[in-house]
Amino acid sequence: MRQESPVVGRSDNPIQGFRGMIAGRLVKKDVERGTFAVTVDAVPRVWQNNQSRSPKSLLGKNVNAEGVPPGLLDALVVTRIGETIQFGALHDGGENLRVGEVLRKVAPVEAGDYPELPDDFRGFSGILQAKVVKKDEQLWELTAEVTDVVKAFEKDRSRNAKSIIGKQVMLSGFWNKKDAYHGITVGDHIELGVEHPQRLGDQLSVIEGVRKLDK
Repeated sequence: MRQESPVVGRSDNPIQGFRGMIAGRLVKKDVERGTFAVTVDAVPRVWQNNQSRSPKSLLGKNVNAEGVPPGLLDALVVTRIGETIQFGALHDGGENLRVGEVLRKVAPVEAGDYPELPDDFRGFSGILQAKVVKKDEQLWELTAEVTDVVKAFEKDRSRNAKSIIGKQVMLSGFWNKKDAYHGITVGDHIELGVEHPQRLGDQLSVIEGVRKLDK
C-alpha cells in the first residue's frame, strides 16, 4: 500500500513545528545536495520546544529531510536504500525537515527499542530507582528498567507514578553529569532525579542526584 507524505500547512500535520528525533528506513538520498527521505519507523525523542500536535502520527509516513551538515554526510554515504538511519529533525517551515546535530546509521527498528511511557506516568517529576539495560554513549543516554519510585516532587503532574514500575524508560540529560555517566555500566542499579518535560515525548530528563546502588 502506498504510504502518504504529511500534508504541510495543515494545523493537524504532524511535521508542522516538529522538534525531535526520527528513525526510519532510507527511501532515497542525494549526498551532494545533503537531502534524503525515510519511511518513519519510530519517533524516539520529542524535544521540549516541539510544536507538533501529534508527532507520533509521523509513524509509517514518508518524510523528506534536507540540510545535512558536512560533518554528518559520511553517515548518509554509508547507508543504503532500505537501511535505517536516526537523525535529529526540525521543521522550520516549508515541506521538508531540517537535519539537526545527529545523523547516524542504526539497526532496523524492532519492538521495544524505544520504550513508551504509560499515560498515567506522563508529567512525572521525582526520584526513581532503575536497572540499566542499554547505554548509548554517542547520545549520552541510558535505557533502564524502573524498579521503584522513591519520591514524587511537588511539581509532579503524573496521575499514577507507580505505573512505571517494571517498565523501561529512556533517560537523557547527562551532558552536565558526565562523571556519573561514565561510571555507569549496563547491569548497574541506579537512583536519580528525573522529570518528564514534554508530555508528547517518551524520554525522561535527568535533573539531579545520579548515583549507583548496591545490587
